[in-house]
Amino acid sequence: MPRVIFDVGANDGSSCAAFAEEPGTIVYAFEPQPMPALQKLQAKNPAYRVIPAAVSDSCKQAEFHITGLMGGGCSSLNPLSGTIDLGKHTTVTETINVPVITLASFLDQHPEIKSIDYLHIDTQGEDLRVLQGLGDYISIVRSGKVEAAIDGSVCLYKNQATIGQLMSFLTLNGFEIVDMRTETVNFEVNIRFIRNTVV
Repeated sequence: MPRVIFDVGANDGSSCAAFAEEPGTIVYAFEPQPMPALQKLQAKNPAYRVIPAAVSDSCKQAEFHITGLMGGGCSSLNPLSGTIDLGKHTTVTETINVPVITLASFLDQHPEIKSIDYLHIDTQGEDLRVLQGLGDYISIVRSGKVEAAIDGSVCLYKNQATIGQLMSFLTLNGFEIVDMRTETVNFEVNIRFIRNTVV
């Protein structure tokens, strides 16, 4: 069976593209906004597969807010909270309608995927809802990384989950937190987790 990587909120692909170069590995890159870099990666390597959709906890059409710097690195389904100003990083230049799926709905259509070996989520405030959208498929996730707001009162997006909310969800679903690191900005943290194999 191939090693499976899910890159949810892939942006330009830089976070997980290198995995597709490893023999026996498939990367599924979920990104709703048009990103030429992703199309180039897919054209170069059939193990890199782009899914042009946003991911959350329900299937629908929704507005996606594109910011004007760094390839839309702060682009999100979520409106900006207005409590943090990063200049062009937090200036919405365009809003588009995009399809939104759940990972459960995607996996229902891909029964050949038996395990998600690494789940990288960087969906700008939507990370907890992406996890919730796995439903029972949460059991096939082996490891991953998510992003959380350090303080719910000072966060980049409206309705963004905090460290406590994400840690609670992960531990309740059988994961162990192995690392937490703040980003260069000091209001978000990356949480790395693995499936707890202790019975």
